[in-house]
Amino acid sequence: MAAKNKTKVLATVPSRIATKAVSSRKYANELSSSDDSDVEEYNNSDLLNLEERKGSTSSNTTSDKDLASEKDQTQLPSNYCGRCLGPATSWYCRIPHAVRHRRDDGVVVKKSKLEHRFICLACKKKYSIVYKRVKGGGYEKIVRGTKWCFRGRHTRDPLPEDDLRRNVAGIVELIVGPSIQKDIDELPHTHPDAEILCILSDGFYEFKGRELSLEIKMSKLKKLSLVDVPLTNLRLNDLLTPNIEEIELKNIPDECDIDIMLSRLRNICIHFWNGPSKIINDMLKAAQALERFESYKLRVTKMSFASNALQTIDLHRADRLEELSIWAPRLKFLGLQACPSVRKIDMIQCHALRRRLPFDFRVNHDLLVQCKNSQISTEAFHALRSYPRVTFGGPEHPETLSESMLAQLT
Repeated sequence: MAAKNKTKVLATVPSRIATKAVSSRKYANELSSSDDSDVEEYNNSDLLNLEERKGSTSSNTTSDKDLASEKDQTQLPSNYCGRCLGPATSWYCRIPHAVRHRRDDGVVVKKSKLEHRFICLACKKKYSIVYKRVKGGGYEKIVRGTKWCFRGRHTRDPLPEDDLRRNVAGIVELIVGPSIQKDIDELPHTHPDAEILCILSDGFYEFKGRELSLEIKMSKLKKLSLVDVPLTNLRLNDLLTPNIEEIELKNIPDECDIDIMLSRLRNICIHFWNGPSKIINDMLKAAQALERFESYKLRVTKMSFASNALQTIDLHRADRLEELSIWAPRLKFLGLQACPSVRKIDMIQCHALRRRLPFDFRVNHDLLVQCKNSQISTEAFHALRSYPRVTFGGPEHPETLSESMLAQLT
């Protein structure tokens, strides 16, 4: 069980394998033929053999080889598998649930255990990670539910685009462990062509005693996702990571020294952060190609947006937001749901970026504004109502507030 303490590197695959789209009929047949009967409780040691082989080009485990040894090796295909992107050296192709495809489905806390539930967006099935208290102190990690995202035969045929149960070239997924800082620092050498980097904690999340820094040069990186990572330093700019277009920051320490200055940034997602407003506004000022900004419980007091491409601003549960400034001629949706402190909104109608718009630029769509369960001052509400194209309504988030909290907002 010593392998539990190692940092796990998932889904690192050779880039020389390409995939193409085929008909969805074959995908449907494959779904019905794959073995999905492995709904069981199993220890994470079953997966560690697969997940902890850093830099591996195959997704086959020791148990896979054991299964293959019972078959006639001459019947196995000699080429690489189009799904796992590794050599088809075993009878079965197995794909673990990818970190990038899992979505939270709730947490159950009991006296002797903690169960974190997930839904895999690739296979549409549920599984749980359980931390069970053991005698003598500490916890044992157990995974329950559907064991594999895919379990079936290797294939040399291209897969349909909507079949996400596969390894993808250019993606690196790291799980925080004792050697995580070394793994991060070595990424420019071990994965210089990575386009997507996902880092997250996979256990009890503790900031104390850990200091992590992310300040590396990865010129081909396009997306960065950090979830429950106890960072103390985060540096992203056009010299280190010039091609990043999307970032996801969830539950990053408020004390983290964040400096994000990316001119090609198009999509920003931030959940649970309570740091200085200046850090967010400096990032927004540099991101003049921004198209979408989405946040949940982003507790800053002032925000300023300026982008000719910006179409969506969704500030859900921005509890401390007081002032909002927006230049976004293409804006389609402004979400201010459950924002209790908004007192000033400036819908800018003349900005230096206006000169970059086409000469005959016109907008013929409505601007939907969702402000359900919010407290907006009379002045701010008038600024919204007097802005051309504004229509109140649009998509809503499911309410998670208690009845007493809702009563204070309404």
